[in-house]
Amino acid sequence: MHTESNLSFTRRHLMRQQKKFIIPIPYELLYHLYVTKHISTSTIAKQLHCSQSTICQRLRDYEIPFHNRTPCIPKEELIALYTNGTSINAIAQHFHVSSRTIYSRLHEWHLKEPRPSSSLTALPISYILESYDKGSSAAMIGRELQVAPSTIIHILQRHGIPLRNSMKRIDLPIDDICHLYTQHKLSTIHIGKLYDVKASTIASRLREQGIILRGNKDQLPTYSIISDYVQGTSLQQLASTYQTKYHTIRNLLIRHGVYQKARRIRDFAHAIQTFHQREGLSIAEIATHYGCHPETIRRIVKDILPKEKSIH
Repeated sequence: MHTESNLSFTRRHLMRQQKKFIIPIPYELLYHLYVTKHISTSTIAKQLHCSQSTICQRLRDYEIPFHNRTPCIPKEELIALYTNGTSINAIAQHFHVSSRTIYSRLHEWHLKEPRPSSSLTALPISYILESYDKGSSAAMIGRELQVAPSTIIHILQRHGIPLRNSMKRIDLPIDDICHLYTQHKLSTIHIGKLYDVKASTIASRLREQGIILRGNKDQLPTYSIISDYVQGTSLQQLASTYQTKYHTIRNLLIRHGVYQKARRIRDFAHAIQTFHQREGLSIAEIATHYGCHPETIRRIVKDILPKEKSIH
């Protein structure tokens, strides 16, 4: 027994060495917080300044079993309270659970028959059971029938259908995904559409493999931007043309050594004020004229106004 536990620990230790995590969470720390102290994943996420999904993912990677969320309610004690006439709310308070949980236990142990509502009887029960058996989620079926996912879950429970684990990890061909992203340069959005999953799911799997995501800067046509800049196109115009931020264009030009710092825009403060007050040009129009960020023009106009008021 002791040898098996040592082998299990060694396997987990080797796995942690091979895998590169973007957010490092030591196995010992996570085990202590989740298993020893029984702290929830949401609380651990707040303490470690990361998302709850990251904590859940690390638990899977470290093969730490999840807490059993089903409350322990002694069957004999519940039957005794219910047959003695104790109300559902009083029983729920006694066991420190919700009344819905008590109803669920009574239905499960055939102590109380559920009352089907008129809305439930109007739904295609056989279609719901068949769709769920074929792999459709309760949320997908609910969207199709325009009802809440909880309604679909309630129907499945009434018919004794075991629910699939909502924490189930989607099986994806990680080698193919990495190849598409690194070699073919497909975006996470494009790959997500190919495998019918969210782009964030693809991004998460790539990070698990130690792949640094490219970001938007690698998708910009660098040489076209440099050519336009050399021909006199302003940074703000480039940012608008290529649908990105002013500072993204500026940093790209700096990295390639072609950025030339323009004359201080504050030297044109008087002209800017004239454009703004007398000619009625907007902040954005003046920024386009001088090829700078609108916030720069806004600060100049804001600084000049108090000075003029103090003079008068």
